[in-house]
Amino acid sequence: MKKSKSNQSIQDLNLLDSYLFGEVTEIPENAEYIAKIIIERTLGCKIKKISVMPEKQLAGVDASRHGIRMDLCIMEYEEDNVAGVYDIEPNRYKIKELPRRSRYSQALTDSKLLPAGERYKELPDYVSIWILSEDPFGLNRAVYTVRSKVEEVPDANFDDGVTKVFLYAYGEEGGSEALRSLLRYFVDSDASNATDKELKEVHKIVTGIRSDATKGEKYMTLHDMIEFENEESFDEGVLVGEARGMQAGIAQGIETGIMQSVVIYIDSLREFHIQEEDILDSVMRKFDIPKEKVMEMMACNL
Repeated sequence: MKKSKSNQSIQDLNLLDSYLFGEVTEIPENAEYIAKIIIERTLGCKIKKISVMPEKQLAGVDASRHGIRMDLCIMEYEEDNVAGVYDIEPNRYKIKELPRRSRYSQALTDSKLLPAGERYKELPDYVSIWILSEDPFGLNRAVYTVRSKVEEVPDANFDDGVTKVFLYAYGEEGGSEALRSLLRYFVDSDASNATDKELKEVHKIVTGIRSDATKGEKYMTLHDMIEFENEESFDEGVLVGEARGMQAGIAQGIETGIMQSVVIYIDSLREFHIQEEDILDSVMRKFDIPKEKVMEMMACNL
């Protein structure tokens, strides 16, 4: 019988699971090694000197605007200049509004890359790589590459430096055998799918994380911690209000407790490497708080 998500242990997780991917890439050398494999097998080319930032957070232009969390943000350098930026986003669950979501991620990333006074030609190339369990186009392809083009003149060169790649982890058509092997390992991170030297090294890294008792305990207890902390924070808020001995004070104390619960809930979901958009939706549903207020709290707690 298939285990429910809440009953799974870290041993049951695969690299496509956000929690395991986040823990694996938390270690800088692991993140760099895995990022290189993903980029090179996806694009079919070697990359140069890179630096990797796991879970890079970019705030919106102000507190009322969406921020984003990049699972892996990679900077590629030529000499001392940033030549390219890569955003790698694995996700086991269906991503809502994927085209517009990828558009927003690219736009917000670009807004942070060009200092005032710099010419537009200095804007680095941008490549996003989404590793998905759902087929975004329904064609059973392992890879879909999206670039800008001139509709009336398809052969015209419109080089805005933006490439968006959507990898369907179960796709059977297209892509190299090396890429499809990588995707097979992402969805079933078993030794039998570590079929080449690089993937064997990745599996060694994954096995090390799975064998770490502290990582496993953290995963198993996080759901319980979320609920416990929510209840504790709420109760603390009520006690603060009651201590004031006034109805207004009680109401204010309860509100304080709820706000504390929201902050804890947001932090806990981020520990699970949940996408910011999904956190926003979850908080709005669970606590019945207006969208603008939730976005402000998320921005303040990045």
